Amino acid sequence: MKGRKPLSAETHLLEKTKVYGEVKERIENEPKSEALLEPQCPQWFMPSQKDSWNYLADILKNRGIFLDINGPLLELGAIYLAEIRNCQVSIHQKGRGTGQKRNPAIKERDKCAEILLKTLSELNISTTGMARLGSLITRGKKKGNEMEELLD
Repeated sequence: MKGRKPLSAETHLLEKTKVYGEVKERIENEPKSEALLEPQCPQWFMPSQKDSWNYLADILKNRGIFLDINGPLLELGAIYLAEIRNCQVSIHQKGRGTGQKRNPAIKERDKCAEILLKTLSELNISTTGMARLGSLITRGKKKGNEMEELLD
């Protein structure tokens, strides 16, 4: 998809006081959770993946975004985080390689890290993602305070 990714309803309403046209219709039609459901760790995960899942789940809980809609991304992140950790163990045990021969676990780790970073940015776990959300919330509160002052 070319261009910017569409923003969620909450993000749009924080950025702009009024929304019009197609964006307004999209926000009205955006599905909302009836109940706040928490994702469950898949039973088929290996122990290292379960540890990674619990680690990422704790981060999401702390950020207040541990929701069912983030479940698939959480699973993907846990799989790749566990794989990165396994590669690190292999690199530590076998070394980085000698001469022209490089440990293949390094290449595998780097591929997994790239995918993990994309997954974490989708979940807004990165520092820039959290800063962006924080600035939007602050801007929304300031606009709310300005409107209250005008009404008084």
